[in-house]
Amino acid sequence: MLIKTTKAQSTIELVAGLMILIPIVLSLIDIAVFVMGVSLNDSVCRDATRAAASGPPDKIAHGQPKQRAEMVVKRSYKTEGAIRLSPDVDIRENIREPLPSEPYGGPVDGEVTVSTTVNVHPPFLVSVFCGSSGITFKSEQTFPYTWVMPSTIGDGNQKH
Repeated sequence: MLIKTTKAQSTIELVAGLMILIPIVLSLIDIAVFVMGVSLNDSVCRDATRAAASGPPDKIAHGQPKQRAEMVVKRSYKTEGAIRLSPDVDIRENIREPLPSEPYGGPVDGEVTVSTTVNVHPPFLVSVFCGSSGITFKSEQTFPYTWVMPSTIGDGNQKH
């Protein structure tokens, strides 16, 4: 009789423990999905900002900084699953005058700021609280321009 009572007690303890342990594990998986989504968005935003800052600014090459940033986002763009990057990129420039000019060239003095967003849809328990729309996270990075306009003095291409 004592053996059956111990087995029944062990079974009840196991079931009670699993009722607590399973929701905790599922919540930890949801939190891991949030961490991966925010990390992916930060990484993509940083890479997009570096790409936007590596060429001529918008005042010299109209639309190119945004195109460079969008190409980086589209390369890692995900539309399905728990982590969904938005293809929309917001870009702002802060250029201090004077801009480099032909034929002298020179560095661009300023910085570019890129903002990206990600929508995270947790797969388990947290989705009950955030609904089917998920939770949106935004990342914003700022980098100085690293582009230098080349000088054309002395290469035979200057205008007289």
